[in-house]
Parts: sequence; structure tokens; C-alpha cells
Amino acid sequence: MPEDTYTILLVGAGNMGAALLQGWLAAGIAPARIAVQDPTPSPLGRELISTHKLHIGLRSADVVVLATKPQLMAQVLPELKQFVSDNTLVLSIAAGISIATYEQHLGDVPVVRTMPNLPAAYGAGLTGACANAAAHANSVYTLRATELLNAAGLVMWLADETSIDAVTAVSGSGPGYVFAVVEAFEQAAMHLGFAKGEAELLARQTFIGAACMLAAETETSPAAFRARVTSPAGTTEAGLKVLMAGDTLQTLMNETVVAAFTRAQELGKKA
Repeated sequence: MPEDTYTILLVGAGNMGAALLQGWLAAGIAPARIAVQDPTPSPLGRELISTHKLHIGLRSADVVVLATKPQLMAQVLPELKQFVSDNTLVLSIAAGISIATYEQHLGDVPVVRTMPNLPAAYGAGLTGACANAAAHANSVYTLRATELLNAAGLVMWLADETSIDAVTAVSGSGPGYVFAVVEAFEQAAMHLGFAKGEAELLARQTFIGAACMLAAETETSPAAFRARVTSPAGTTEAGLKVLMAGDTLQTLMNETVVAAFTRAQELGKKA
């Protein structure tokens, strides 16, 4: 494991930055090692900063975690340059911002580009990560990145940067798709006559229960689970015939992730 004394500067304490911060603190990373720079943190970020009395403002650090909105990166990077040395690991969670962009603004520094997702706040996230040559050349950088990312959940190291935008489209944005489906499921329950509170409980717990099954039996595929709950000529089969008719569901999901993938690439071009 990496040494436990390196310092961390979190630039951006919005929803995703605060989620990572919560994961680090829950994992036992000492608040004294963490500084935060964000004039308008999320409610969670503000609470964590206040509760743990975190240092506020830019300062030099061993690891700089960039969690600002991609649209603000062009403004942030010039201000950050004076706080980054050749030995500073730059760990980015900004969608669409390439490693080359960080190298252009900050020089030949170790960079790890990542894409986590919001369940990081509960230690249940999934983060795709890739490192530039400077980070690969010294394993301490990837070890530090792994430790910080593991505090938020699972880490998937990618062979190169080309897969990051795809990770963004699938797992980075994925919780939003799941929540939208839960909302639709709740509305469908209300369509059958349930009150809003009853419909919300039915929808929420159904998805929680299904997710628990997936987590408990990782060797079992979703298709196998679906077959397990689908009795021939039963109610589930009747519903699935509508849901999966003509590959409509798969086509919609494909179009959804492609739209997110395209947007991730557009954000990178604007950086």
C-alpha cells in the first residue's frame, strides 16, 4: 500500500468531488492531509468541509484531484500551475478532458485520468482509470491513485485513454439512467392505482432487491437472473414480451449511451 502521509488537494467539491471526499474520510484518510478548493461546494461538500475542519484554498500537495466541471477547466488549470511540481500526481475526474490537455497546461507531470460515478459516496462506485507515461514510470503514482479511488469502490484500470469516454457514457452517467427507469417504474405503479408513496416503495425496493441479487452472486449473469424469475406463461414473461419486443429496449439503451459518449467527446474538444 502507498504511504499514508501524502497530501491531497481536492479542486471542486460538487456532487462528484464531495462523493469522493466522503469516501476518503470514511476510509480513514486523515482530514489534516486534505485541502479543498471550491467557492461553491455542494451541500454535502460544505457539510464535510465544516465537520472535518478541512483546510480551504489552494496550496501545494502531493496529489491534486481535479473534480471541477469540464467547462471550467480552462479557467482552473492556469491558476493551478503554480501549485503543481514534477512530482505532483494530477488525478482528474472531469469528463472529456484529455491527458494531453493537462500536460499542455501543467507540463510533464504524472497524470491519471479517471471517470468515477456517484455511488462513490457510498463506497459502491466504479471508476475507470488510465495513466500517462510519467505516472506509469513510477508506480507510487498509480498506487496512490488506486488507494484514493478504492475508497470510493471498484477501480477498472484501462490500457489507454481511448476507453475513458466510453466508461463515462456507461458507468459515469449510468446511475442517472437507472434512476430514470426507477421513476418510470414508479409512475407505472401509480398507473395501476397505487398512491405515490406506495408506488415509490414498490419501485425503489424492487430495484434495491434486484441489485442486491447481482451483488451477492457476481458469477450469475443478468440474463440468468431474468430466466430465474420468469416462469413459462407467467406474469413476468407477459411483461417482458412488451418490454423487450423488437429489441426496442436494447436499441434505446444503445442510443442512450452513444448520446452520452458523443457529449463526452464534445466536452473534450472544447477544453
